[in-house]
Order: sequence, then C-alpha cells, then structure tokens
Amino acid sequence: MAINLSNESLDVKISCNQLSSDNYSVNNLLSIDPNLRRNGFRAEYFIRPPIEITFNSIGFAFDIMCLEIGLKSNEHKTNGLEIYFSKSDENKDFELIAKHFSDSNVIKVTNHCYRPNGKLTNALTQRFTKDAEEVMFKSRLLKHCFQIKQIRLKIIKTTNSSVPVIRY
Repeated sequence: MAINLSNESLDVKISCNQLSSDNYSVNNLLSIDPNLRRNGFRAEYFIRPPIEITFNSIGFAFDIMCLEIGLKSNEHKTNGLEIYFSKSDENKDFELIAKHFSDSNVIKVTNHCYRPNGKLTNALTQRFTKDAEEVMFKSRLLKHCFQIKQIRLKIIKTTNSSVPVIRY
C-alpha cells in the first residue's frame, strides 16, 4: 500500500533538534495546506548544521518506495544530507542508509527492491519531480528499507554557510 506520510490522519509525529524560523516550522513538512508545505522547514538564521529532523510513525510500520526531498528554499540551500531509518519506536537504533552531497534542488532516494502490489498504479512509481536527482540505496542497506517506524534526516552541509532548509 502506498502511504503519503504528510497525511494528518496517520498521526505521524515530526520533531527537530533545533529552532525554526517564523512561518517555517518543521510541522510544515506534514501540513495538508500546500502553502505551508511549500514553505518547508528553515532553521533560525544563527543555527548551523548538523540538524536532525525525525519523522515518527505511531502504531504502524511501512516500507520505503522512495523519498523526495527538496533542498532549496528561496536563496537558502542544503547540499549535504544523511538519511537514517529505524525499526524501533524508541529514539535509538538508527541505521545510516544514505549520505549525499548534491548541488541539485531536489533529490529522490529510491528503493529499487520495493515491489508494489498490483493495486498501485504506474503513476505512483513514476518520478514525482522531473528535475530531481536520483539517488539509490546501497544494496547492502536495502534490508533496512522495510518495516520502518522512523526516518531521520540530518542536514550536514549548506551552501555558502546559508540557513539549513528542507522542503516537501
């Protein structure tokens, strides 16, 4: 089954270990309002990497087909990102799945071992953003892409010491 984690009825919790700018809360990443989602997350102007953003699914586990992550908001740009998965409800046991440095505005991290059942349409398996840079999981890490309970994004580098941002 395909699930959009930004659906508010799923009770997905999101947290960040740093302060966010006004109107750029980390909760924007899960908002049903498209304008808030487009704003995304932006840290306060004096915050520098690393910054950790954790998505926690309450009560269910899921398999990862792909993650699409926007790295630019206005003049601010994130270009170093680590992605961690956890199969635990606790805030521990995170496995580093991908580490990527990119000049692209959007990256799409894909699990090529994900096999959708017959009920998923081809539209769900296509690229969501045409200019997204494709990133693949390493084959030895694919075992961690199933039955996930938490996703952690760690911003590790920004362009020209700008403010760390993530968009949906």
